[in-house]
Amino acid sequence: MPSEGYAIPSREPELAFVLNQNSVLTVAFGERTIEMLQLDELTKESARVSITTVRNFALSLNGDTLYVVTTTDGSPSALVAWDISSGLVKAEITVFYDTVWLNGYHLVAVREDVLFQTRDDVLELWNFELSECIRSWTDLGCITGDIIPISEERVAFKVQSASEKGTKVVIVDTTRESIASTTTIHGDFVGCNSKCHVMSAARGTLQMQSGDKVLWNISLPSKSFDFPRCNTFSPTEQYFVFAAEDVSDTLHVYVLDVISGTVRTFQPHTNDFLVFNVDCKFVGDEECITCLNSRIKCGFLQLFNVKSGDLLSEIALESHVYSLAACCRERLIAIDLEDSKMNFKVLQVKLPGDKDRRTRAKGQVLLLGNKVTIQ
Repeated sequence: MPSEGYAIPSREPELAFVLNQNSVLTVAFGERTIEMLQLDELTKESARVSITTVRNFALSLNGDTLYVVTTTDGSPSALVAWDISSGLVKAEITVFYDTVWLNGYHLVAVREDVLFQTRDDVLELWNFELSECIRSWTDLGCITGDIIPISEERVAFKVQSASEKGTKVVIVDTTRESIASTTTIHGDFVGCNSKCHVMSAARGTLQMQSGDKVLWNISLPSKSFDFPRCNTFSPTEQYFVFAAEDVSDTLHVYVLDVISGTVRTFQPHTNDFLVFNVDCKFVGDEECITCLNSRIKCGFLQLFNVKSGDLLSEIALESHVYSLAACCRERLIAIDLEDSKMNFKVLQVKLPGDKDRRTRAKGQVLLLGNKVTIQ
């Protein structure tokens, strides 16, 4: 568990209105509650604890470490490594010296190390102990959007270039300092597989290409989609899951069978459900965890079989979830809770074929919350 004084509330700073010399009205971001506080109470509270905000986090590939990017009251951002078995901080470094320009706090765990963005055009690869920077990539161009892991060694991301037409997708092999490949697409970058085939979306279609060659082009279920989100391939790369809103602002989650080329809804939502945010991560070859936040309910997790479309399990959570990370190898997921004093919970997923599987997650219940087994 985090040491006392190392609070990590996920909520954004509150908005305060001064009524008079003694009273202040505060409104928490995303909440409907207005509180009136005495000015001396507010001053004492703000002086007692520093607010640290979680920006991003990722599980290591072997599931023994959770890496968290945090910022504290405008100070330089830090990368913290939490040991899952003990719940203690293993290492912490300050590497983000000026974050005003930063588009995102991108963080990806790769085979032997952890990769993160330190400037708008710079990636750095550090060892798991955060004691040494192994290599870096500079002058990549302005990195926009997420950095997507496409294998245990390679990642893909898009860069913004004012001098070139279209969107440039860069693939980096973290075992080398050179760039593995660059592909220009005309549309929104959606995903990339381990063969470096790049997927893009434009005008109601999904397209996969290898370099300049288009491999296939299929129509989406509706041409009124916004930019697809929570895009992720299954471990075998047969299935690709993404979410998007239709013309009525209803959020749907879809699964693409890459082999057959069919797209279908495997988790329909209706307007009374009022889901405003969703994230998806695979924990098996066909099993996918979706993390949903509802305007009426709090967050909850659902385990689906994307091949059959069957709902295997569902867990209601006590608050909304900001982020979701997964370690498919160990069937672990980590969630960042909005209103949790400890912030993180690690959950172990038990699939039907895992009866004889011995996981390393046994005993890992101390990491910032309780371990939950999804039956």
